Amino acid sequence: QYLKNLTSHTAYNDNVLFYAKGTEGNAVAVAVNLNPYEAQEVDLELPLELWGIGEDEDYVVEELISSTEIGNRGRIKHVYLDPARNIAEILRLRRV
Repeated sequence: QYLKNLTSHTAYNDNVLFYAKGTEGNAVAVAVNLNPYEAQEVDLELPLELWGIGEDEDYVVEELISSTEIGNRGRIKHVYLDPARNIAEILRLRRV
């Protein structure tokens, strides 16, 4: 039951695990660096449909660990994961 609505998504780096949990409008996505020694850069393919966001819409990505926000458009989000600073990011999206 706890794993219901857990889906894996595309991370264009084999050293990064990217998954999401939730239902439309109430979801988080998590990117995790699997390499404990080296930083990893990755383009994530965001599952916009979990937030009811279209690919042509502007939206805000909120990173919940650092409480930072950045505007975005389209499915791709570039992330830098450094084991010394941020081995993972937890993302929540919202429309502008």
